[in-house]
Amino acid sequence: MTLEELTVNVAEILEIEPSELLAESTVETVETWDSMASLGIISMLDDETDGDITAEDADALISFEAVVDLARAKGIIGG
Repeated sequence: MTLEELTVNVAEILEIEPSELLAESTVETVETWDSMASLGIISMLDDETDGDITAEDADALISFEAVVDLARAKGIIGG
């Protein structure tokens, strides 16, 4: 998966345009980023890692930057 694909996937879960999703976007700044959206993001990442997302990983996903960092750490996206 590329960063662009990750951005599109997360934006789709959040029901926003990909262009609206910034590194600084957080659960506090994106109105649609509620608990169900968080579960959707976690589920998408978990599927990409064949179940390698821990509860600790999931708890840290409070910003798009954190989502990207975790995706890189788990080898979902490169670089």
